[in-house]
Amino acid sequence: QPGDFILLQQTIFYGAWQAAERLGLQVITIPEHPQFGFDLESFEQALKQYPIKVCWLMLNVHNPIGFTVNSEIKQRIAELLNEYQVYLIEDDVYQELNYGAHKPVSVKYFDQHQRVLHCSSFSKTLGMGARVGWVFAGPFSDAIQHLQLMSTLTVSPLLQNALVDFLSHHHYEKHLRHLRQQLEKYKQKFYQELKARLDSVCEIYYYSSGYFLWIKLPEQLDGQVLYEQLIQHNIAIAPALLFKPEHTSQNYIRLNCSFDWTSEIENAVNVLAEMILNHAKSVD
Repeated sequence: QPGDFILLQQTIFYGAWQAAERLGLQVITIPEHPQFGFDLESFEQALKQYPIKVCWLMLNVHNPIGFTVNSEIKQRIAELLNEYQVYLIEDDVYQELNYGAHKPVSVKYFDQHQRVLHCSSFSKTLGMGARVGWVFAGPFSDAIQHLQLMSTLTVSPLLQNALVDFLSHHHYEKHLRHLRQQLEKYKQKFYQELKARLDSVCEIYYYSSGYFLWIKLPEQLDGQVLYEQLIQHNIAIAPALLFKPEHTSQNYIRLNCSFDWTSEIENAVNVLAEMILNHAKSVD
């Protein structure tokens, strides 16, 4: 309800911020842990201090940073949710894009008290046009179905039936293996090229999953300023302002690396690197 407290990670997909603002919610944030991604101590402290109703967390292939939280921390999150009687909306849309041999588990895996609403989608693995997702909502299932009916009526039956056929004939796992291989190759290439150009002035966060790179810019370079300069060259990046509160450090950008390395991409990366290096020189 308007005025209720919710908890978000300090850096999180911008849709969470938009939803909170639209619904008139009060947002409490916790910082990322530099080693584990998720800060359990800050999480428990926030649950003790505020009357939080719901958390919205991304713990597998986090957008925009990219980390995946280990199973021990996820299990402890599930225990704390029950202890403090708080619900979790678990945004798990990138789980299938982990490059490792073992797919990471969700917090839902450890949920014994129906505290987790687990959400995922085909839109990240089959393309943006596959706007079919799901939520394992337990006791909230009927209410969510009603809200879905009131807002969008239905997803395309044709698309849903096509997905059923694709999944039931075992093509999906083969597709995922190929997709992960391609994304890993693309992301590695971007990382190597950017590191070669920017290692002296930027920190580039690389995780073996997903298709984003989170880049820490020189201290005085605002990601929004860099975005506005690059858009003049028809080059798009995502500035930190989309993902972080205004009062936090804004010298970060997210880069989409889901493209093959072409001359056009190389030229765009060269322009990006040149702008960052020129700014670093001017500050020095």
